Amino acid sequence: MAIDGRSDNTERIRTALGIHGGAVGSNAWAVSRKGSGALVANDPHLSLALPASWYQIHLTSKRLNVVGMSIPGLPLVFSGRNDDVAWGLSNVMVDDVDYFVERVDSSNTNYYFDANKGRMKFRYRRDTIRIRGQADSLIDLRFTSRSAVISDVHLARDPRTAFGVDRPRATSLLSTTAITFRWTARNPSSDEILALYRCASARSLADVKAAFASWYAPAMNVTAGSKRGDVVSFPAGLVPVRGSRNAEFINPGWDPQADWKGSTHLSVYGSTSPGRKFVVAANNRLTTRTGPFVGNIFEPASRAERIAQQLGLYDEYGVRDAQVMQMDMRSPYAEQMVRVLLPVLKKGYGRYGPLERTALDVLKQWDGTFSPLDPGAAIFAVLQQRLVVNTFEDELGAPLFGEYAFVSNVPTRRIQELLDQPNHELFDDIRTQQREDAQWIIIRSFVEACQEIRMKTSQDDPRQWDWGVLHRVTLSHSFSSNPLLKAIMDQGPFEIGGTATTINNTEWRYDKPYDVRVGASMRIINDLNDSIQYAVVPGGVSGQPLDAHYSDQVQLWLKGGYIQIPVKRTPDISFQRYHVFLPL
Repeated sequence: MAIDGRSDNTERIRTALGIHGGAVGSNAWAVSRKGSGALVANDPHLSLALPASWYQIHLTSKRLNVVGMSIPGLPLVFSGRNDDVAWGLSNVMVDDVDYFVERVDSSNTNYYFDANKGRMKFRYRRDTIRIRGQADSLIDLRFTSRSAVISDVHLARDPRTAFGVDRPRATSLLSTTAITFRWTARNPSSDEILALYRCASARSLADVKAAFASWYAPAMNVTAGSKRGDVVSFPAGLVPVRGSRNAEFINPGWDPQADWKGSTHLSVYGSTSPGRKFVVAANNRLTTRTGPFVGNIFEPASRAERIAQQLGLYDEYGVRDAQVMQMDMRSPYAEQMVRVLLPVLKKGYGRYGPLERTALDVLKQWDGTFSPLDPGAAIFAVLQQRLVVNTFEDELGAPLFGEYAFVSNVPTRRIQELLDQPNHELFDDIRTQQREDAQWIIIRSFVEACQEIRMKTSQDDPRQWDWGVLHRVTLSHSFSSNPLLKAIMDQGPFEIGGTATTINNTEWRYDKPYDVRVGASMRIINDLNDSIQYAVVPGGVSGQPLDAHYSDQVQLWLKGGYIQIPVKRTPDISFQRYHVFLPL
């Protein structure tokens, strides 16, 4: 893609790469059933597109019999089961990358200064960029002891190129320095492929824990269960041990306190104690204990709370119960927010017209379920969006707000925290003379939300404001930007329920509401007392648009259906297609 500084921007780059949303998360839970085998459910959340990110696979050999989900090019199972154990993975949300400004020697730019104030020479490597119809372009890549220099593509060098906005170039900093990075995945002992292979061969939960000792990045919570009925959840991966500098900013590479002091494997945080009825991991905060800085991009606790709440209701738990839960659309986060917002909204009753008063009545009766047919869900979602925009955009401006809201869990958590501080300065609209507070912003956002929904739905009766009319999902192929290919490549749009804080995660972005950007990239359920695995993907197992299996699971995925995959070793009539590899 050519970046000419006129029309290309970060959003176009993200769209081309299929990076539509801010969250990369998952749900995973395991239920203990002593004497009858554990049940493990997993649904990773990624940007939704076609072909699907995952495909179902069954691998057998003399040492292996494993079935589950894989990605193209990975000859192993990421989430699945063998005859003895089942496992699912969810992101710990570790901040595992730091950036550093390197001080370049102004007298000779082939040199830089390290943390010991020593003068070090850059290491160079020449590379070639081949350009169709033009001469090859030769570039010299620079390396420090940390990493390659990446400042030549840093967005701050020319904001117009990346964001399409006029902001001052950072010439005083980035023209005279270089930016490098540290990343836990570059640790030479990292071997995630080996971890998955050992897990596929595991015979006990102790084997599963041992398998993930070589898993470093991205850090994952491993949720697993055994045929004996035991369950466990534990983090796997590395977290940096940082110096005294703030890990959330670019730090000076010449400062000894800025660099990493090593790394710690997340196994130091331990695992769930044995004997638990169930274990849950849903990208919520790993721990509140002191120790290495883990990160701030964790998800609200809403999904984890709802999973635990539901699992606590069952004396006996089966596959059908897990299937229903993976489609659950009730949000504890929304319920908590409504309890805070309703008393404030009632204070503005005298200012409302019939539209707003009816909408308020609908919101009062809403139970926090984001069904596609629920008007309460639409009212809350649009109110939430307007509340976030009205609180943050005036201070940040539109371009920066878009960057801030790209990782949607940050404003989602922050707005809930701010409601406990109704006089916080962020509620003041800096574009006006008066000093606004939370009550003013909430009532304004509610009125704006009602007007927006009426316009988008063309319905004057708030009781007819179906959430699915606003909230839709389209599974797009990267080639569908060509209008002649779009009808063949894409599936949708489809009306859909859920939101970012429901178990059935259908995240949308605050700066581009309300179409789904991130969702369940697959769903998988493993009952170790059963000979069938239940799985579905938002697409199919083929990447060819004209193939019958390109999108034949889409309707199942939308409606909570599953493919049944036999776990037995030997193919029979139920296996429609398989390959047998023989040694030469």
